[in-house]
Amino acid sequence: MTTKLEVINSALMRCGAEPLVAIPDLTNKRGVLVNNHYDIVLRELLNDTPWNFATSRDNRLEKTTSPKFGFKNAYTITSSIIRVIELSTNNIEFRVESSQLLTDYEDGSRAVAIVRSGSIATVTDVAHGFADGELITFYQATQTEYNISATITLIDSDHYSYTVAGTPATPATGSPHAVRDSSALRVKAIKFLDDPTLFSPSFNTALFLKLAENISYSLVQSQSLQQMIISEADRHLRRARSYNSQEGLFNDAYNEQYTTGRRL
Repeated sequence: MTTKLEVINSALMRCGAEPLVAIPDLTNKRGVLVNNHYDIVLRELLNDTPWNFATSRDNRLEKTTSPKFGFKNAYTITSSIIRVIELSTNNIEFRVESSQLLTDYEDGSRAVAIVRSGSIATVTDVAHGFADGELITFYQATQTEYNISATITLIDSDHYSYTVAGTPATPATGSPHAVRDSSALRVKAIKFLDDPTLFSPSFNTALFLKLAENISYSLVQSQSLQQMIISEADRHLRRARSYNSQEGLFNDAYNEQYTTGRRL
């Protein structure tokens, strides 16, 4: 199975129901059920384990206002991130609360002022310490054209410039910040994916069985069938986790963290 429709139809047929011709199909009970349950089941499964196919090490979080107490900094976790596993800087304490990552780690970001003339954005950044040609990431400007990673041209100790696309309003509004790309807060995280061609075969099997588990009783009102599918889904989920843990060579302690998701 390589498409979302094939995953959904595998779940329906495991329940003894007719497959759908297309999705979304809200004209019948089968289509409504899978439409209501698919994303919920997928997000739950992605959150279950640090799946290799869904894990990315290049996720940059933007700083928000400081938390009221307990930590120095807060960073927004976007909806594309299912679960943060660790920071790119090892052994840094963090906590996830209310869609934010809280940590004492400083990413070295600086508030700046940006004005544009043509395609050149000139940045006022007092005593910035950057060198000509450095890669700098800009973020938190209201005008998204300014929010890019760009190679800067040094003007003086308080100013530099970079090239932007389009004609965003000038000066930049919001709370524009700049940070050396190498010092930005990056996290290893499980990303939300909705393309079964990117999933491992064993995960796809566990996914359609978990979906079948959620919709089976509503479709056929059979507890015995539902229990059979629950057992089958759990068995294939364990198998998928096992295959996932074999995609690499690590020491025993790391393998325990990697397969269970538990930080050591």
